[in-house]
Amino acid sequence: MLEGAVLRHGAGCAVPFFMDGQIRGTHCREVFAELLASLPATPPARACQEEMQLLLDEDWCELEHVIRLSNQLKAVLPDAAFSAVGTRTAVRTLKDARARGARTPEEALGQLDALVHGTLRGFGSTRAVKMLDLKPGHVLLETPLRFPPALLLGALRGFVMGFDRAVTSESVMRTAQSTRLHVTWK
Repeated sequence: MLEGAVLRHGAGCAVPFFMDGQIRGTHCREVFAELLASLPATPPARACQEEMQLLLDEDWCELEHVIRLSNQLKAVLPDAAFSAVGTRTAVRTLKDARARGARTPEEALGQLDALVHGTLRGFGSTRAVKMLDLKPGHVLLETPLRFPPALLLGALRGFVMGFDRAVTSESVMRTAQSTRLHVTWK
């Protein structure tokens, strides 16, 4: 696939996609089971739910499809739903970080590559998450993955809150190539 290509799917849905790859089906099932439970009973929502159920039966799902469907859900679910699911998913992931010795948000976020490695595959030399700055009480990272920003920010918030820290500020900046997430805590 060409970098920066725009894939067109369904009823005029255009989702920028910047890399090939796959995401572990078990991870998708955890995240999307919660999102699907929040769907209103409308025909477009039911169609999206049926398509997602087909994807979630696979061991590895094409990332392109998962991103497209998560952005379709964005049209019917509020940011708060995505944020809450991202937070809960990250808190569940912290058991792996703690098993690797993490005792603080900084230590867990420092292991982010290793934690993401088991969930995503097929990116060649492209990194799913690039740590731009990590200091005590502060993280700035960038990802080319085009998931809804509230889901990504919720996950980052979960890494902080999972260590009983209070998030003091958060921001998202989206460009054509990436999403930058900035979170501070105390």
